[in-house]
Amino acid sequence: MEKIYRVKLNKNGSPNFSTAEEVVYCKDCRHWVGEQAAFEGKNYNKCYSFSGFYTAADDFCSYGERSRQ
Repeated sequence: MEKIYRVKLNKNGSPNFSTAEEVVYCKDCRHWVGEQAAFEGKNYNKCYSFSGFYTAADDFCSYGERSRQ
């Protein structure tokens, strides 16, 4: 899986690359546990940080926190 980074914007709207952080994919997130479901051949788990929605392993959001494994 490719690495994706999020950056904060400066006051003028341009990216501030010194703030770059690697995003946490759902499969590596501590909130991605519990109920599982399958849809169209893809596996999903319930995310307890993102309003209880089901997300795929390669999804990510701003609430991602790497699990301590």
